[in-house]
Formats: sequence, C-alpha cells, structure tokens
Amino acid sequence: MRYDDERFKHKLNYMLEKSKPLIEAKKKVQMKKRQGKNVSKNEKYCFVRLESHVSEKYPELEVVESDIDTMPGWEIDILVKSPYGWNIAVEWDGAYHRKPIYGESKLRMRKAQDEYKNKVLHSMKYALIRVVDNGSYNPQFVETKLNKIFEIIDDFMEADVVAFGKIEI
Repeated sequence: MRYDDERFKHKLNYMLEKSKPLIEAKKKVQMKKRQGKNVSKNEKYCFVRLESHVSEKYPELEVVESDIDTMPGWEIDILVKSPYGWNIAVEWDGAYHRKPIYGESKLRMRKAQDEYKNKVLHSMKYALIRVVDNGSYNPQFVETKLNKIFEIIDDFMEADVVAFGKIEI
C-alpha cells in the first residue's frame, strides 16, 4: 500500500483519533519524565554539531533536540524545522533497533514503533533520516553521518521541490 493512498490516510486518521487519549496520557506521564534521557553520546554529539552548523549557515532553520511536540506521545531525536514547507526528522537508531538486546518481543515492538513513526512522519510531509549506529562513542563515525545530513539540508535549501520519505544513512 502506498503512503499517499486515501485508504491509508483514512486508517491513519482513525487510528490517531481512537488513540488520542492514550497518546496524551503517555505524553504527560512518560515523555516529560524521560525526554532526552536515553540519548547516546553519538546522538548528543550529532545534535551539538548539527545545531552549530545549521545556525551558522542557515539561521532561518531551527534544530530541536528530543522533540515531543511534533508527534504527541512520541519523541523525535533531532528535528530540523524549516519555514520553507519542509522539515527533517533525524532518528538515531542504536543497536536495539535491530538486535534483540532486551529480548525478541521488545525488538518486535521497537520495529513496529519505528514503522509507525515512519508512516506518520511521511503523512506529515517530513523527511526522515534514520541513522544506523551499532557502536559506542565515535566522533569520526558521527562526522561521516553529519556530512550526509549536511548534504541533504543543502539539497533541500537549493531545491524548488522536496521529496519526502525515509532516508537511511
């Protein structure tokens, strides 16, 4: 099924409406309490460097860490807000997004949550960058990922039309 399919949009809206009370409760109780607490050193380094680079080169863009307002009940690791009709969500995916570190059921739940987040962000016309990180703190690794993110932002700033979807780096 394509994401722009009317049936998908109807199902997504129905799911969001039915789950709104649960999402709001989850947001109030959990998100404020843990906002930004499970951030890896690589993700933190990425945010600091990205914020510095973007504010220098494109002061009209805003970089937000651990955003919980865009998707109520969900945290976006790093958000690049633009006044030009596009936004970029950067999700920093550690090994627990791909390996059963906390068990198979937690891994299945994480994968389902990631897929849900992908679809919702796509329907909101966000570009989603998923950074695959399997290691420990490594500034050189983060710099290579940052260079790709910088290229994407530069391309978006120069483009007349922006394509939305998931980009895995």
